[in-house]
Amino acid sequence: MDKNDLYRKELLNLLALCKQIEDALAKLKGDFLTHKEEKLVSAINSVNSRDINLFKKSVSDNNYNLGNTKDSVAEEILKNIIESSRENIESVVKGQGVLASLNRLLNYKIANLENVKQMKIAPSIPYIEQALSSNKTLKKQIFDSIT
Repeated sequence: MDKNDLYRKELLNLLALCKQIEDALAKLKGDFLTHKEEKLVSAINSVNSRDINLFKKSVSDNNYNLGNTKDSVAEEILKNIIESSRENIESVVKGQGVLASLNRLLNYKIANLENVKQMKIAPSIPYIEQALSSNKTLKKQIFDSIT
């Protein structure tokens, strides 16, 4: 494996992570969320959709094949979010639990974004700074919402 192979692996993993987030948020039963929490989840979904398009383009531009790539770390966090949302516990606690898991998830996604940004050997991915900035902003909003 060389640096290009490692970069390809990281980029494909990042795209898989974004797709897994999209799938999990679509399954999230958020009737327990406060208005503020709903807005945060919606903002995460919106930024994540934009990120998917960004990384799909980069994968396509580099002629990489996504295949069946899955991010196992994200899979565990997302599984926890879905399970927490279905537990029979007080809505406030459920909402805070989901936000705590989303905070972990965004920290993980940001670490992946930073890795890909630093590893790029060829021309950089357009708008990766914007992706980093918007994900960091969302992470801060979530963190500030956890009581």
